[in-house]
Amino acid sequence: MSKMRDLSDQKFGKLTALSIHSKDKHNHVKWLCKCDCGNETVAFSDNLLRNHTTSCGCEMSRINSIIHKKHGKRYTPDGQTREYTIWCNMLSRCENPNNSSYKNYGGRGIKVCDKWHTFEGFWDDMSKTYENGLTIERKDVNGDYCPENCTWATILEQANNKTNSHYVNYNGERMTLAEACRKQNIDYHTVFARLKLGWDTEKAIKTPVRKHTWKSKGSA
Repeated sequence: MSKMRDLSDQKFGKLTALSIHSKDKHNHVKWLCKCDCGNETVAFSDNLLRNHTTSCGCEMSRINSIIHKKHGKRYTPDGQTREYTIWCNMLSRCENPNNSSYKNYGGRGIKVCDKWHTFEGFWDDMSKTYENGLTIERKDVNGDYCPENCTWATILEQANNKTNSHYVNYNGERMTLAEACRKQNIDYHTVFARLKLGWDTEKAIKTPVRKHTWKSKGSA
């Protein structure tokens, strides 16, 4: 049996491990931890070591208190406004470790500027250029959410700015592979497969997809 690791006084995000709290039926150790906010919580040692648990959940409590603040853009007769939802989701991605996208935002150190921790502050900076259907986009995908680094973009424009976008040089221009495929009117997955096989970029994009014709058994 492997020796149990002593986490006493070690820091994990906002949590400091104090002492062993208990073990579950599978002998997994739970630690009593103190959060920077002053609350105490219990967390499995594996979750602490893997940065899956980094606070008592106080970030989500703070976000919820912000979200429940009243202002004119929260609701319409049809429900919560799109602009307000964009703001809520932005905060959650950066500050709620339980958000499925947190690892790509807050987990990478992406923050929301102080002014934008209220919807009024966010909307004061971004309302003038907003149009229905647009999404919030960071110009530098490694930068924070702040007026200097954010703009409104279409879904397509935002997809082209993802950190995992595959860029190629096509017809003398640098663009995403998805954009080049749209210009050539060819299936993205076909071109991507060709590139993985070692095809030249221009050839992979410009070679038409061969149409297969199936002959019935016994035909000439």
